[in-house]
Amino acid sequence: MVSPKAAAQNPQPNDIQVEYPDEVVPLPPDAEQLIQLMFTGHARLEIVQELGGGFTQSQVLVVRPWHSDDTADLPLVVKIGPTWLIQQEERSYRRYIRDKLAGRIELVKVEMSDVWGGLGYRLAGDGQFKHESLAHFCRNSDPLTVANLLNGRLFKRLDTIWQSATVAAAPYPAAKYDRLLPVHAVITPGAVPSDVSLRPITPDQ
Repeated sequence: MVSPKAAAQNPQPNDIQVEYPDEVVPLPPDAEQLIQLMFTGHARLEIVQELGGGFTQSQVLVVRPWHSDDTADLPLVVKIGPTWLIQQEERSYRRYIRDKLAGRIELVKVEMSDVWGGLGYRLAGDGQFKHESLAHFCRNSDPLTVANLLNGRLFKRLDTIWQSATVAAAPYPAAKYDRLLPVHAVITPGAVPSDVSLRPITPDQ
């Protein structure tokens, strides 16, 4: 039999309070239940910040777990998303990152449900510094600073993966568009000026 004191010191997942800052949109209830399961035994979870800029159906959060005696563990980066997507990332981590990437960030928590999946990674710097996405950094830094970061740090870290990569010779599907679109063209929908004549583009032209 578990005493009331012991139960208070080891909260059940549904009793774990999740605290969001104003700028972070709360997780859906079933996704929040998953993140509570990831930190079973803690009293509350402080969502420190959201690392935005992604283009998938997932949400990436910096989470600091607190115990009932008001002491905190080191924060983790937690990625929550559809189960199929999180399972895919877990497989990719174990195949391409673990034991292969220099200075890698360790995967320490994995939780899956029928709908949602969650991965918890160690946080670079152990939470001593504010983090931002690479996309946000590149948009808000001068080109020289970005180049120094990519060439001096990021690419050096990725070199161990590139060196062991297998080159697969295969047709490049995008090549068929090279005569039609410039390399890395970005197409943005918009209104056409009245003095511009349209030229339809079809598979036959």
